[in-house]
Amino acid sequence: MKSLQKQCLVAYIPVGSLEWHGVQNPLGTDGLKAYAICCEAALRYGGVVLPALFLGILGDNHGWEPEGWSGFTVTANDWKILVGVTGHDVNPQCNAIHEGIQRACKETEAKGFEIKEEENWQGGISMRYSMDHAGA
Repeated sequence: MKSLQKQCLVAYIPVGSLEWHGVQNPLGTDGLKAYAICCEAALRYGGVVLPALFLGILGDNHGWEPEGWSGFTVTANDWKILVGVTGHDVNPQCNAIHEGIQRACKETEAKGFEIKEEENWQGGISMRYSMDHAGA
């Protein structure tokens, strides 16, 4: 991991909730979507994708609020940029990712930010409706 940190300045942190997305999608779809988005970004722009974190269960707020990240252990030691991507798109989870990343960057030169899945949506002409959170 240390050698990767020195070669790649960006770390992508995919995050998702465990919730039902219909019979067509697996449990963990949110994290899997976030992971795929991070992999595409790493292929295009460089960086390392960390394993997906599954925080929050539908109907149960545990893990969606910043206190759910009290054990967040990613540090920005050699990373220069931390990018958290949520596949769930709820503000409390996005806020928790932001707070966790800011803690990881504290007292380092690293910077970090969070992105919601909906901010990456480009449906195109074949998809005449907007992002629908795993239904399509």
